[in-house]
Amino acid sequence: MVEQRIPNPRVGSSSLSTPANASLFSHKSVESNIYGHLMSNFSRYYLQQMGITLWQCHKPQYFPHLPSQAEKKSLPKSCRIVIVSNEQLNAHSRFIKQVLKSLQLDLEQALIIEEAQLQHYYQTPEWIWTIGCQQSQLAAKRQLSSPDLAQLMHSAQAKKQLWQQIVSYLKQ
Repeated sequence: MVEQRIPNPRVGSSSLSTPANASLFSHKSVESNIYGHLMSNFSRYYLQQMGITLWQCHKPQYFPHLPSQAEKKSLPKSCRIVIVSNEQLNAHSRFIKQVLKSLQLDLEQALIIEEAQLQHYYQTPEWIWTIGCQQSQLAAKRQLSSPDLAQLMHSAQAKKQLWQQIVSYLKQ
């Protein structure tokens, strides 16, 4: 394989070495890159502002060590909030409906998944609400975090903390 030298205008006289067969990779927007699911939106924005170009692999069979976006799926078009919980949630519970209503959302705009399923999605929703599990790696614009639903239903302090999170986003 022949290599060609491409000058890097951001670093003065230094250069990058790239394969001549550059069709294996192509420039894509910051939203769809090979490390997209590993980076938060802030990280992508930060790299974009520094002028760093991100690339997407079009022939992943040649690079088995790279994470593949092909195995990931997009969120439903109507989805504005992903609710992540390791416990079985009743989507029609009064409490969940009330929280969604306070966010000016309805049940049709919600996707309820388990924490392990989160890795199968590459898109970032507007909201992520984690119930009794770790903060999401999708890094949505707005993230809510609360203890498991049983504790949340019976603890005034937990409800207050969730409400404070909601109000802080609604004031923006």
